[in-house]
Amino acid sequence: MTWMATHRSDESLRCVYCTHEGPFPHFGTFAFYTKEYSLYRCPECGSLIYHPSFTPKIQNTDSEPESVTGFAFGTRYHLEIGYSVDHIVWCAMVALAGLPEAERERHLFVDIGAGVGLSSAFVRQHTGMETLTVEPSPSGKVGAELFDLPVHRAMIEDLPPEVLAELRRRPTLLHLNSVVEHIAHPATALRAIMALTDVSAIGIVVPDGGAISHDAPFLQQLPLLAPGDHMHLPTEEGVRRLFQRLGLPAVQSQAGSGLIVATAARQPFALPSREQTDAARDTFLEWLSHNPDRRVSEGALVRMLPYAVLRPDSEAVAAIRARIGDRFVPEPLMRHLAEDPNWDNIPIYAGIGAFWMATDAFRIGHLREGERWLNLLEVFAQRMARDYQPYAATTLYFRTEGRLTRAQAMMDQRRWDEARSCLETVLDSASDHQLGATAPQLERARGLRSQLPILTEPPTLREALRLWARGRFSR
Repeated sequence: MTWMATHRSDESLRCVYCTHEGPFPHFGTFAFYTKEYSLYRCPECGSLIYHPSFTPKIQNTDSEPESVTGFAFGTRYHLEIGYSVDHIVWCAMVALAGLPEAERERHLFVDIGAGVGLSSAFVRQHTGMETLTVEPSPSGKVGAELFDLPVHRAMIEDLPPEVLAELRRRPTLLHLNSVVEHIAHPATALRAIMALTDVSAIGIVVPDGGAISHDAPFLQQLPLLAPGDHMHLPTEEGVRRLFQRLGLPAVQSQAGSGLIVATAARQPFALPSREQTDAARDTFLEWLSHNPDRRVSEGALVRMLPYAVLRPDSEAVAAIRARIGDRFVPEPLMRHLAEDPNWDNIPIYAGIGAFWMATDAFRIGHLREGERWLNLLEVFAQRMARDYQPYAATTLYFRTEGRLTRAQAMMDQRRWDEARSCLETVLDSASDHQLGATAPQLERARGLRSQLPILTEPPTLREALRLWARGRFSR
């Protein structure tokens, strides 16, 4: 699973976003398990197109997942740490911004490809709007059970006649979170939906083709690339061109964290403020934290941790930790990770949660407590990379963050050798393009290392070889 050192000739393609036709330059080819995938860059809007193209496998409504175990783990991962609550809330609120508030009551919020239905659940909780949730895959069944949603497990053209009649009767706000990139011809599909119902605004979340880089660790980009699943990755310009083709002139978009969140409407509109979205996010997380399914409730509580740590509010951190309960304790979890062959007793949020607990502990001077949590993070990341490598990217990122945090704490205590060891571990990972540190993390490690005192004792043979390989002996 890595980029290949190969260059291919231009391909004559047509961009599904801006409709540009002609030669597309080769962007890159990578190997994913036993297959190779090639991406080509649209010279007009910059979007990335997979070629040769493929048809993503869509799980039909009547079948069970091909791998029940894999589906169960994937669902746990998504609920416990996989989804970004900021993006769920932001995308829904940006979509809602396309409607005047006075118009919401008569509109239907139509959530296409809703997954487990988090966006629909948020809109119902936040606005009281009626929602129509469409998800043909087994995730729809999960969402219906978790959030008491009326999920329609069918493709939109196969909805029951009474549902199609409701779509024709009422104006709609169309919401597609992580859907457009799965569709071979997005404009055609969206026009077909718009022929069924009077669409006042459309909100989407898509992977950002402009964020893909050969320099970033491959695993961290794998969820955006999603080979065999995503057919193309637009840029903001590509999204704008797509909406223009649909006759929706008012477009607002923002790119960040590898995603593009965009809304198009018939009339100009203003985006919600950060204060509004933060308040809505906090209320939604509190609501989720009372869900009877602990995958949902504990996942919500762990998502509260970074906001409490960054405020900073150690009392809130302690309260959140207490609400999670006894499953989230470093030493027992490390024993499970070392001895238990399955994941039934291992919370998938343990690694990321451990990072935020350690960050708060170091901030208030509880060094031993911070090291306990970072030790858990190290063990957890190693086990996750071994058992479920495609899911390991986020945990591995936080493992490196944990090493940098530990190094800073050791430097504050003038424990130079321990700090140096942490930083060298980060820098040594640069050669691992799948599991290693990102370029910004490597830069921070170099910056911290430059603050260490000059070595006064002769280096050990191992240290000397490492320093020699990097061409330096001064630090």
